[in-house]
Amino acid sequence: MPQIKTIEEANKQHLEWPSIPGVIARLDLRLKQSGDVFGKISFTASVYIKQDSSAVLDGTLIDKIVMQTGYPDISNYITFKNSGTLLNSDKQTLQPMIWVAGNSGSILKTVFASNSNDTVLVKYEIQLDLQKAKALGLSDSFSSAIEIKVSKDDTTSHLVTILIN
Repeated sequence: MPQIKTIEEANKQHLEWPSIPGVIARLDLRLKQSGDVFGKISFTASVYIKQDSSAVLDGTLIDKIVMQTGYPDISNYITFKNSGTLLNSDKQTLQPMIWVAGNSGSILKTVFASNSNDTVLVKYEIQLDLQKAKALGLSDSFSSAIEIKVSKDDTTSHLVTILIN
């Protein structure tokens, strides 16, 4: 029975589709910490959803990808954000961190006040088209989380490749 799998790669970014069979999406995640005492951590995410012209998929298997980012406050309580500012648009508006085939490649940014912690938690859920998932023998959703260490004054890139295996 096929399953959804992920390949996580640190210090990589989305340049082109890999030659791995079964790839359905890629998450390009970037973090940058700036400032010392009253600094901030900027998180940007772009999601690329692969189109497929096969008879079963006819477009994309993915209905949507929903993401949340969390960063611990000074008391180590993790606050999650589920919205970001859309960067590659005429207007920079706050919107939910949700990607569908129509906004594949859109870049969303959110910012946290930094403290001594250097880890950001990224949770994501992939929701599949119910009929297409059923035809392939897949569950209609997949969830996962990643902890990403932030480098001081340097951009940390993290790439997640999502595939059917």
